[in-house]
Amino acid sequence: MPINNRVVIKPVYTRAGRGPLARITSGRFVTNLLTNSQSGVVGGYPVNGNMTFSTNLNINGVTTGITVGNNSVDRFAYKNNHTYAINTDYIFSCFVKMDDGNAPSFSASVNTGDFNLIMAGTDAISTGQSFYGNGVWRCWAYYRTTGTPPALQNTGVLKRTTHSTRTFTATGYQLEYGRQAGEYVLTGSTPVTQEEGTI
Repeated sequence: MPINNRVVIKPVYTRAGRGPLARITSGRFVTNLLTNSQSGVVGGYPVNGNMTFSTNLNINGVTTGITVGNNSVDRFAYKNNHTYAINTDYIFSCFVKMDDGNAPSFSASVNTGDFNLIMAGTDAISTGQSFYGNGVWRCWAYYRTTGTPPALQNTGVLKRTTHSTRTFTATGYQLEYGRQAGEYVLTGSTPVTQEEGTI
């Protein structure tokens, strides 16, 4: 079943209270199931293949990330704090900024493009991306688990030797239930639920 290609839901806002300082809310709540979603913080992501933490970012309020090098070796940056449930829809998203300033190229195919997004330790079923400005893209992937518990719980970015030589920074990891990504929710040591569109 195809999924909506739009990454961020455009909420229908309702006003709670009165006056110019009243809250504007969407009525939709988003839970980021991954802890320490801002790459590079304590308890962050396992890395491989000489990847390094970047601390000079400003990607949608996220200031740390992981610099992913070329395809000379396999490189990955995974979170594994969430245990995937069986027969469940999941969507994973992250911010990506390519060093050459152009759009990233990725898909569910293992050996093409710049990288793959991994969910439950395997390549995602369907992928997409949305431009955020200033060279930043939000990349997302959908995966539905089967009736057998996944052997691996890894969620994140994988760059194989079969991918392009392009380098980039990844950050702002978010894993949600469902088939459509909500607004990014920054997490610390525990998952966080937040209402979309709250100001």
